[in-house]
Amino acid sequence: MASSQAAVESASPSPSVPPSVGVDPTSARFVCEKLRLRDAHLERGDSLSPVEEEQVVLLGMEAAHDARLEDAEPALREIARGYGEHDVVVAKMIAWCKEHTEPLLDTSPW
Repeated sequence: MASSQAAVESASPSPSVPPSVGVDPTSARFVCEKLRLRDAHLERGDSLSPVEEEQVVLLGMEAAHDARLEDAEPALREIARGYGEHDVVVAKMIAWCKEHTEPLLDTSPW
């Protein structure tokens, strides 16, 4: 009896992604573009206004939030859910984006 229960448990889908939820093929692009826009603001350095500084923070938070959604790119979702500190999450997502996506605009920082 225990072996049949173990077989049923091992056949169960991962609890992190319900079987009815598919991966949005555009999710990685949207997350990465928010991070690119964030970095484009940061490239301006000390010339950021307080509103622009707030926008930089918000873009990072939005990207991390979007990456945590059930239909997000699994690798980005794992990064967003697996690291507690916001700065660490953003840095790891940027590294992933640089390796796996292309920017929409030629003026993107990476």
